Amino acid sequence: ARLATGLFWALATLALLIPSMLTFRDYFVVWGPSPETADAFEIDMTTAWRWLTEHPPSGPVYISADIYKHPSFTLLYEQVPTSEYFSRTDPDLHWFDARRSWPLPPPDHDATIIVGNSAQPPEIIQNLLGIELQPIGNGAAFLAHANFYVDDEVAIWFSPKLELISQRVLPPNDQHKTALIVQFWRTRGPMPDEIAPLQIQSALLAPNGEQLVQTSDEMGVRAPEWEENGTFITWQSIPWPTDPDVAGSALRLTPHDRPPFQPAGSKEGWVSLPLQMWDTPSSSK
Repeated sequence: ARLATGLFWALATLALLIPSMLTFRDYFVVWGPSPETADAFEIDMTTAWRWLTEHPPSGPVYISADIYKHPSFTLLYEQVPTSEYFSRTDPDLHWFDARRSWPLPPPDHDATIIVGNSAQPPEIIQNLLGIELQPIGNGAAFLAHANFYVDDEVAIWFSPKLELISQRVLPPNDQHKTALIVQFWRTRGPMPDEIAPLQIQSALLAPNGEQLVQTSDEMGVRAPEWEENGTFITWQSIPWPTDPDVAGSALRLTPHDRPPFQPAGSKEGWVSLPLQMWDTPSSSK
C-alpha cells in the first residue's frame, strides 16, 4: 500500500512538473530565441531584448516603450511571469515613455538607453538635448546617446520623493508652431504602489497672474521607476498667446485617484513660477 501511494504521488508530481518544464523550454529555449518570435510580439521590444542579450550592460538600463513594463520584453529579458509584472522591481532596469519624458543619468553611470520605435522622443526634444538615435538589430529599436545633464538646486518639493528643479518655456519658432513647457525633476527613490501615471498640468500666465492657456499630459516616468537621486525631464506642447504678453508659468501635479499635490505656496495645487525661457541650465554637453 505504501508503494502504491508513493508511486501515485510520484506520478502526480511528474504530471505537474512536466508541463511547466515544457513551457519553460518553449518560452526560453525554443520560442524566445526564434526569429519568428518577433512576429508574435511587438518587434521593437524583441529587438531590444536581443540586443541586450548580445551586449550585456555594465550599468543601468533605461527602456522607452508605449506600454509600461512591456509584457514582451518583461517575459523575454527578465523571464517574469505575468502575475509578477508590476510587483517585481529590478533596480538596474528603468521604464519610461520618450514621447513625454527623458531620463538624465549622470555621465559616470555608464547607462544604456534603448528606445523602441513605438515610443520615440519628438524631434524638437532630440534637438534640444542632443539625442542621437542609433538603430540596432533590424532597426525597430534604437540605442540612444545624449550628454545632457542637470545638476541645479531644487526649487520646489512636490513630495518627499519628487522635487522640481525648474520649469522652462520654449516659445514657438519657424520649426515648431506651438510653445513647449519643460520640467526638470529630481527623485528621491521609488514609490512602488503608485503604478498609475501622475498627471502634469502646466499653464502660461498673464502679468496679473491669470492663466492664459493650460495644457496637461501624463508624466512619462512613473513613480515606481523613480531613482534615488535620479533626474529626468518632462514636457508639454501649449499654444502661445499673443495678447496679453506672457509673464510667467504655472504647474500642478495630480495623482490618478487623489487631489493634487500641495507644495508650499501653492493654491489649489497650482505653483506659480517666474517666466524662465529655455537656455541650458547648468548642463554639460
